[in-house]
Amino acid sequence: MEEDRPEEEDIYLGHTGPLGGMIFAAYCGKIIAQSPDRLSVEETVKTWMDEESYWPNVWYVSDHGNVSLITDLGR
Repeated sequence: MEEDRPEEEDIYLGHTGPLGGMIFAAYCGKIIAQSPDRLSVEETVKTWMDEESYWPNVWYVSDHGNVSLITDLGR
């Protein structure tokens, strides 16, 4: 059954900075990517997953707090 929230072992993308202008990706509470460009963050996440040989669920948390599973980043 698919969960509706990220778990600790998942990666999530969220907003930070003034007016949420930066996108970040975090894994286990550690930032693994950050950029004003979401596609750049997603590419960095793909590279990180390949380097780590670990493909967890990846989530996007909007600046309004809505959570969406990004299935096309994982393997």
